[in-house]
Amino acid sequence: MCIRDRLSADKLIINYDEKSKSKDKIKSVIAIDNVQVIQGKDTINSDYAEYFMNKDDVIFKKNVILNRSGNILTGEHLVLNKITKKATMKANPGQRVKAIYYKNSQ
Repeated sequence: MCIRDRLSADKLIINYDEKSKSKDKIKSVIAIDNVQVIQGKDTINSDYAEYFMNKDDVIFKKNVILNRSGNILTGEHLVLNKITKKATMKANPGQRVKAIYYKNSQ
């Protein structure tokens, strides 16, 4: 996530790396309950999210809804690459990922 991204949740757990020589000592952020990330035209809602500073992926779990410019994708496990913006959604066993796609969405 970058400075223009927004993250909100009922509970945030921020883990620090005290041994880091970097100016930014945040190692990871865990968001729990009513998680919402707004990143440009994308909005992601879920019950849980993990963000590790040294990795390119953000992981969302439980009741995940990705709204990308009006196109909706729902499932139980989303991996979003911060660099490429590629999103991979999975469902629980016996369930399906659901999508609402608009051909002319901007």
